[in-house]
Amino acid sequence: MRGSVSLILLFTLFAGGCASREIFHPRGCEERLAVPYKRTECVACVTRPLPHVFLPDNPDGMRCERR
Repeated sequence: MRGSVSLILLFTLFAGGCASREIFHPRGCEERLAVPYKRTECVACVTRPLPHVFLPDNPDGMRCERR
């Protein structure tokens, strides 16, 4: 019983840590971000000529990645 509880707890922590937010469109920037500088950075990222994704949970300088 104790082992199964530990396993469930470990799985829950792992699954929660792997979930990340990704924004692909400018409308998502306006709807999902409250901080103005992140919103501006997000719009600049997702409107680039090549497809990019904005990851708001990453540290500065690592939020905009190519899809």
